[in-house]
Amino acid sequence: MPHTMLEIKNASFKAALGAAALVEYADAVESAAINVSSSPYKFTPISGAVQQGSGALTEEIQISLGQDLTAASLYTFLRTNHGGKGKIEFFPKGGTLPKVAANVTFQAPAVIGGGAGIAMATATLLVDGLCTITAG
Repeated sequence: MPHTMLEIKNASFKAALGAAALVEYADAVESAAINVSSSPYKFTPISGAVQQGSGALTEEIQISLGQDLTAASLYTFLRTNHGGKGKIEFFPKGGTLPKVAANVTFQAPAVIGGGAGIAMATATLLVDGLCTITAG
């Protein structure tokens, strides 16, 4: 089976609050990644009949973004809409497949300011359910 590496270039990252139209924020985003986790469980009773399994998957979208405190920026959007529900779409290769879409709860960026140079921040978007990934 051939293996095709995911290369992120000319990407698109869009977000919207509620049912509003998606807005393009790709120029603000340095990276976007889905963090997948689950809580495995293991129960070892005194009988020795071990019971174990994997918990349900949960996902978060972690983004690294440049700080921009202007009104129309992604940074301001996330801070203003902290706790709000909306949606995102991410196309790693421009406007073509693959495509990641998710219903999310927006979280404010983790920091404001920093040292000399470009000010960066991270934000975690809480995914409601799982992301929808449309393969390329």
